[in-house]
Amino acid sequence: MKRTAYGALLLFLALLLSGCSSAPQTGEPLPTATPEPHHVEAPAITAQGRLADAARDRLAPYQASIAAAARQSSAVLTYTIPGDIINKMAQDAADTGAQPQDGRYRFTWQQSGNYTYSASAMQIAAIEEAAENTPSPLASQDPVMDNQQMGDFSATGGGQFDRICVYDLAEAMTDGTAEITDTLNGAATGHELFSFLTEQDRLYFVDATLDQAVDIDGLTATARYLVAAGVLRPDGLEIVEFTVPGKDQVPAVSAAGVQELLSAGNVLTRITVKGQNVTVFP
Repeated sequence: MKRTAYGALLLFLALLLSGCSSAPQTGEPLPTATPEPHHVEAPAITAQGRLADAARDRLAPYQASIAAAARQSSAVLTYTIPGDIINKMAQDAADTGAQPQDGRYRFTWQQSGNYTYSASAMQIAAIEEAAENTPSPLASQDPVMDNQQMGDFSATGGGQFDRICVYDLAEAMTDGTAEITDTLNGAATGHELFSFLTEQDRLYFVDATLDQAVDIDGLTATARYLVAAGVLRPDGLEIVEFTVPGKDQVPAVSAAGVQELLSAGNVLTRITVKGQNVTVFP
């Protein structure tokens, strides 16, 4: 799944959402293997503070559905997206000492460091194979697959890495947005847009990540975005994953909009949980 490939690529660069040190990092990290199904757990809110308490309360009704998705045998981890990002929101709020004003938390979290990375041809080929062009519900025809990654070489690089996270969250975590921007030596290397809202007993979300390509010249950001959109319910969930050609095509979160996306046929991944029954496509 492309979402998993993107995570593996970030491991190459040692640039993790959970934080990074100011000391240079070197070596050739390998993509981490997906845990066996019985080791996979539903994401939990580990942060502390008022916003974290609100986040736990907000996600509590969906824990049975998320746990059912966690027990499925596939390596598809898309279901972790809303919980993981909401946990990061709460953790960053605690780290920055953010306080609500007029019922909302509006704050910025920043991180910087110097990093180097090295990736072999075999590692790059494995990621590219998992991260080739993927279906878009906005496309009229299937994408052309082309993987020309061959040869015996290594890709190396690094430098000054900066990450800026801008948040706008309701104090009760009924809705919120996050924009995460990564730069390496001043050049944009990553961009993520996340938004969610709750309506009645459902939580809707849209997460869009700037697509990445890695080759002999290092990491390259494309114009394409990988989008995951879904709805969490007390008795189940449904999430789809697809691509859009650019930032302007990233859908806004809304109950009607997410339901329309869930009805699209041309998607990369679809995960559905109804009670304890889990269906994954493909």
